[in-house]
Amino acid sequence: MTELLGNKLCIDSLSNDVSNVSKVISSITSRLGQTNYLSWKYPDKLASDVDIADLLEMCEYDAKFEEENKISHLLLLELVIDRYSF
Repeated sequence: MTELLGNKLCIDSLSNDVSNVSKVISSITSRLGQTNYLSWKYPDKLASDVDIADLLEMCEYDAKFEEENKISHLLLLELVIDRYSF
């Protein structure tokens, strides 16, 4: 499984997952109002205050930087957990 770490398709798929879950959360919270849940990944912030767009931009695949792709992959996995726990 470690050969998939940093894989372009995995990174793209996780980015789409994070984006889609964030859109659903935004839709729900727009009807329910502000929530006071802390982020799992960033416990010093409210989950609704985490700037997902900026994080997704940082996690884009780059063929030149294999190590950064692995870090992005792990960050995206953590963001999926963070969004689902929200």
